[in-house]
Amino acid sequence: MTNLKKVSMKDIAERLNISKNAVSLALNGKPGVSESTRDQVLDLARKLNYAGFTTDDSAYNCRNILVFIPEYIKDDSFFYNDIYWSIDNYSKSHGYNSVMATISSQMQENLSLPPILTQLNIAGFVLVGIFNEDYVKFILKQNVKTISVDHYYSNLNMDCIVTANLEGAYTLTKKVIEMGHTKIGFVGSINVTSSIFERWCGYQKALIYSDIKINYEYSITKTSPLGILLHDPDELYDELKRLNELPTAFVCGGDRIAIALLEALKKLGISVPEDISIVGFDDIALSSFVSPKLTTMQVKRKELSKVAVNHLLNKSDIDDENVKLSIYPEYIERESLIKAKGL
Repeated sequence: MTNLKKVSMKDIAERLNISKNAVSLALNGKPGVSESTRDQVLDLARKLNYAGFTTDDSAYNCRNILVFIPEYIKDDSFFYNDIYWSIDNYSKSHGYNSVMATISSQMQENLSLPPILTQLNIAGFVLVGIFNEDYVKFILKQNVKTISVDHYYSNLNMDCIVTANLEGAYTLTKKVIEMGHTKIGFVGSINVTSSIFERWCGYQKALIYSDIKINYEYSITKTSPLGILLHDPDELYDELKRLNELPTAFVCGGDRIAIALLEALKKLGISVPEDISIVGFDDIALSSFVSPKLTTMQVKRKELSKVAVNHLLNKSDIDDENVKLSIYPEYIERESLIKAKGL
C-alpha cells in the first residue's frame, strides 16, 4: 500500500512560488500578505486537504473569528496593529482562530464580503475601525454575531466596545487647566469620527466646568483641506498661520495629530513646551520617541480587545440585546505639557 504524503506549508509555498512565511501568514489570517495571495493559499490548502482545511473538518472551521479591517488602517498601523494582535491572542486563549480580512473602499461600495467567507465557517465578526454605515448594515444582515471595536454607529443597534473618549478628554483638558492654562485650543477633524467628536466634547466640558470661556478661534476642527484629517504637518502649518492668536496649549484629538502639530509649530519657530504645550490621545508607540515626549491619554487597546472577544463569544445566537461598553483611558504624563508662563 502506498502511503500518502502529508501536505506541508512548504508544499503550498513551492506550488505558488512564495515563501513559507507568506503561507503561514495567509493560513493564520495574519497581516503581511495581499488579499489575492491569501485567497490563493487558502484555495490550494483546501484542494490539497491541508490539515485544518479539509472540507469535512467542521469542528475546526466553526472556531474562527473574522476580523474586518478597512484598508485605510494601513496608514494608522501605530494604533490598530495592537488591537488586531490583542484580538488574535485573546481568541486563541479561548480556542478560536482569528482571521483578518482587509476591506477596500470598493468592497464597501459594492457591499462585497471577503472571499474567505466561502472557505471557512465563522463564529463571529469583529469590526475594527470605521466602515461606511451601509456596509455595516449589510454585515449585520448576515446573521452572524458582530461587534465593533473602537467605533460606534449611532444610527445602528449593535454591540460595540469603545474608549471613554469624552471622559478621557475631560480628564486630559483638566490636567492642562491645572497647569495654569486658560487659552486652550483643540485640533482634530470632529465631523469624521465619533472618537474625535467625543474628545472635542470632553475638551469643551472641561473648559465650561472650569468657568473658562471657549474661544473657538484657538481650534482647528475642520475636515478640509484633507491634510488636516491625514495629520499632514504642512497643512497644519498653513492652518496655524491663519489663526489670529495662538493659545498657550493645544489638546489634540489623537497622538498622530499632536505629533504633526509639533512639527508644524517647530516650522513656525515655536518651541514645545516652552512656548506652547501639547497633549495627545491614544498613546501610540511613537509618542514616547518624539521630542519632547508626548503627554497623552493611553487607550487600553488590550482591554478593548479582551472585552470584545469575551462579549462576542459569550453572547448567545438568539440574544437580541445589544450593548455599548466603554473602557476608561489612563493619563500618561511626559514632557510636552508644562505650567503656563508666569506661574
